[in-house]
Amino acid sequence: EHTMDTLVFGNHITMSVGRPQNEGRLALGGYSLPCSAPAAMNGQGVGTNPEELLISAVACCYSLTPAGVLQLRKLPATDIETDVEGIVIRDGGLRFDRITVSPTIRGADPSKEEAYRTAADVARDRCFIGSTVKSSLNYSVGMVNLIEPEHSSRAAG
Repeated sequence: EHTMDTLVFGNHITMSVGRPQNEGRLALGGYSLPCSAPAAMNGQGVGTNPEELLISAVACCYSLTPAGVLQLRKLPATDIETDVEGIVIRDGGLRFDRITVSPTIRGADPSKEEAYRTAADVARDRCFIGSTVKSSLNYSVGMVNLIEPEHSSRAAG
């Protein structure tokens, strides 16, 4: 039995070996997705890959977090879109060096640009997936884009 103090998440993947390169199927949210190593790493380049899944997990968690932060700080917003970039380097092997999230906040009040930037940084600190990986890489917030309700754009950051 599990409580809110202990949450257990599981998943399943099936990987074929050596045909001609490893390719698998990942069960994800009721869907079956093809997966392999990315072509840039001499993989099959079919479907998603572990690198995309890691940065997507960070981006998803990050995107969920600022909504609450903006509400608590009474900053108007209608939608949040997040771009994410992960940088992998060769350093005695491959490893992630950096993950950067760049939110676009729609329905924002551009006169409160600095407050949105602060909220974006607080959301980074509260995102538990990002907090899990930040001890082994640089996890940061990039450009914070604010889009007013009239759909004009302004960048903070």
